[in-house]
Amino acid sequence: MNSTNQKFILAGVISHCVSLVINIFMTSAAMLGWPSKSAYDSWWTTSGFCVVQESSIPTELLCCLSLTTSAIISYALTKNNKQLKRDNPLLFERIQTSVFANAAHGFGHAFLWFMGEAAPPLEISLRPAAIANILMLIAFWVGSLKNVVGLPTDLAAGMSIVVLAAQYALRVPPELAFTYSQSVILLGGTFEQLRRRDEYSKKDGFLFFAVSLYYLPLFVLYFSEMFFCSKSVLAELGGHAVYDLYLALVPFGFYYAVTMFGRGDKTSNINKKVG
Repeated sequence: MNSTNQKFILAGVISHCVSLVINIFMTSAAMLGWPSKSAYDSWWTTSGFCVVQESSIPTELLCCLSLTTSAIISYALTKNNKQLKRDNPLLFERIQTSVFANAAHGFGHAFLWFMGEAAPPLEISLRPAAIANILMLIAFWVGSLKNVVGLPTDLAAGMSIVVLAAQYALRVPPELAFTYSQSVILLGGTFEQLRRRDEYSKKDGFLFFAVSLYYLPLFVLYFSEMFFCSKSVLAELGGHAVYDLYLALVPFGFYYAVTMFGRGDKTSNINKKVG
């Protein structure tokens, strides 16, 4: 491992560890209503994310539009792109995983808009609606844990039951279902990156570092939604749609940063050899 790659890996590990601490702290605060439930913005507490009230275009549909559009473009970018797969296999894999993640996330918002409420409560019941909700959540978690966290299908299926059992045991209210899901996905994504750091150190330390930075703005946006949703520029920009627009643009940010950095690095190496 060259010194530059080593520095990127070290910086990425530090950034991932910071993300872990922030994630646990913010999720715990939201679940416990700390410092007080009255401190949270009313638009946020209604749905668990910043839904702009009386908007001409529903926040959920704006989220769905940006995320599904990103998924379609990412799919087109990676489909039959042999050069990207050959030159930047980890970047190729990263963009591919965003296809499912963003599509599932986007359609989830469309589902909530169609239902006209926050996420349905998780309940153990033989009612058709309860069974359908559990089956939908299992499918979502199997896909998320397989594509985002990198688990094999059988392990992802088992872990999806664990995630839902924990959600039920903790009695996570419907309005905090997004917070719970976000926390699990970000935790899983962070651990997946740390688990594979040796692989990144051999192939692309810069991408490892870039992915570690990607989580940090999410916490800033999440904090803003919790406490300033209706009292800040977020209300004018679409509320939670800003958070999801960031997620939608991230795959292309990775693509640009890694391909441009790699190109510059190769050019630098060529110049050194010529000199």
